[in-house]
Amino acid sequence: MIRVQGLSKTFGNLKVLDDLSLTCSKGEITAIIGGSGGGKSTFLKMLVGAVKPDSGEIWVDGSPIHALEDLALNDVRRKMGVLFQQAALFKSITVAENVALPLVENTDLDESVVAIIVKMKLDQVGLSDFDQYLPSQLSSGMQRMVGLARAIALDPKIVL
Repeated sequence: MIRVQGLSKTFGNLKVLDDLSLTCSKGEITAIIGGSGGGKSTFLKMLVGAVKPDSGEIWVDGSPIHALEDLALNDVRRKMGVLFQQAALFKSITVAENVALPLVENTDLDESVVAIIVKMKLDQVGLSDFDQYLPSQLSSGMQRMVGLARAIALDPKIVL
């Protein structure tokens, strides 16, 4: 499902990634670990096409991320859910609205269907009773769980 071959990235004189190759198959859970500044976040940004590699190839679900233009890249991104380190929730909207956002932006689903999906996703992360809370009313751990619910709202093939 994810194949990376010979990936390299340099920022100025700093070589962050040097000839990285890996394959992640469907159903696998893969952890990327390393020290601060070791290229973990840069690698994830390259997987979603936010940063282009200096060299190498990135294939996600058969699509060449490294070579796609914006419109085609957006189609592949819809297959991915991204859970950010700090949850990256919109602070002025409710938990339910945060989880609904990818559904509203990427589908034509009726509001009632979106509401059902949001409830299901919040149930999955154990936060169904917090749908009308603002992110600031939640602990940081609960905020991360809302971020996870949002990341899986579209039932992506890949969660990063």
